[in-house]
Amino acid sequence: MEHPISMWVREAIDRVRAIDMHTHLFPPSCWAWSVSFQQAVRSV
Repeated sequence: MEHPISMWVREAIDRVRAIDMHTHLFPPSCWAWSVSFQQAVRSV
């Protein structure tokens, strides 16, 4: 079972990423960081 916090974090990141597809607020390196962060949270 996935931790509720990591589920919330992934939902939030998905939402921001969807917005970013239109606005390009964040550089690709920011998304690379978020992916590694999600993997770290998931492995906890």
